[in-house]
Amino acid sequence: MASVVNRKGLREVRFVGRGGRSHTIYLGRVTKKHADTFKLKIESLVDYALRGITPPLEISEWIASLDEKHHGKLVAFGLTESREQREDVTLAQWCQRFMASLSVKQSTRVVIGKAKDNLLIYFDGSRSLSSITPFDAKEFVAWLQTKGNRREKNRTAMAEATVRRRTGLCKQIFDAAIEAKLIDENPFAGLACTVRANKERQFFVEAAWIERCIHKAPCESWRVILALTRFGGLRLHEALGLKWADVNLTEGFMTIRSSKTEHHDDGGVRVCPIFPELRRHLMRAKEMSPEGAVRVQERYRVNQNPRTTFEKIIERAGLTKWPKLFQNLRASRETELLAQFPAADVTAWIGNSETVAMRHYAMATDSVFQRAVTEKTAVAHRNPHQNPHHSEALDGSGESQQRDGRKEKPSEILSKKDFRGLNETAEDSTKWALRDSNPRPPRCKRGALTN
Repeated sequence: MASVVNRKGLREVRFVGRGGRSHTIYLGRVTKKHADTFKLKIESLVDYALRGITPPLEISEWIASLDEKHHGKLVAFGLTESREQREDVTLAQWCQRFMASLSVKQSTRVVIGKAKDNLLIYFDGSRSLSSITPFDAKEFVAWLQTKGNRREKNRTAMAEATVRRRTGLCKQIFDAAIEAKLIDENPFAGLACTVRANKERQFFVEAAWIERCIHKAPCESWRVILALTRFGGLRLHEALGLKWADVNLTEGFMTIRSSKTEHHDDGGVRVCPIFPELRRHLMRAKEMSPEGAVRVQERYRVNQNPRTTFEKIIERAGLTKWPKLFQNLRASRETELLAQFPAADVTAWIGNSETVAMRHYAMATDSVFQRAVTEKTAVAHRNPHQNPHHSEALDGSGESQQRDGRKEKPSEILSKKDFRGLNETAEDSTKWALRDSNPRPPRCKRGALTN
């Protein structure tokens, strides 16, 4: 515990630090509010020091705002480290150290490396890591939005989703620098980094289109790749790595092993049905596969991206290239399945969550819209004044079927009260409302006892 002592307008904070020793920090002529805030921060620092926990960002920012005199007191009492002892590293040195410390798969390392390259291109690699301010980070994000695209020659602007993803990765790089006690605050903190769905790049790929592409495919490997991604909903690397040992054509299911979800509770392994649209393609591929074949397709390695060849197949089929070639195949399949089966089952087969499915995969289709226009929907009507123990079931002729089998028209089984109000006046309406709100007590049968 700490306390504030006031001596003729001069305030000081007394506290018990490590080893049970009493310490005093003289604040001078300051307000009571300032002294109380200083006391609370000291109490938190002592607690973190005794437990061996790194102070949170709020405390670190407060320590950085102290003058040299008070900061030196905290260093002397063992509550923080000396500013002179802090290692002053450059951005290039820290990026190299950060990348070497990563224990992630190669594809993730490549993605993080792109954000690292953006930092080194925009900022001078010899620039001090601690000199990058929040305003510098905002200017960096603006540069990504306008000039960050290096992949396309005729387009320098970067998509908003990519900008947010790169911003989040840069934030991760600087968070690690805070953990290494190289900086006190993250300049990317507070910047938007949540990736939102880009509805403009969603495209429903008709099944007939993929059948045309399969017909124009150069080999059986391509035919089964297209079938697995469109009719099975597999990711590209899942389709490329699928083995015949995981395909059970007899019982109608596949075991999918995904490196993208290997950190999940299921270890990246899920079971997916072999849908009728996919089954005939798998059976043909099985018949045409060479003896002893391990994978369903043998043309590509798992980490390859055959995008260029797919574009040629689409052109050969007389179609126009759509956005996100392979992901929209998977999204189209999940959209179809969500229209037929419960979402919990579909997401378990496809390998994503319901939130991700609704945000990034599910699409509104014209065919479902036309069904809503032309097909009748079953609407349940219930008379609020009807006896709940008296039930009817409507048949296709618009008549009601009572329990005894006798059919009556709806107008015959409704009471006169149900048709009031068509020509009633306001006075009549009030009379009916009062009558409904104060019903008569039920009559008792002769000889029956009442409470």
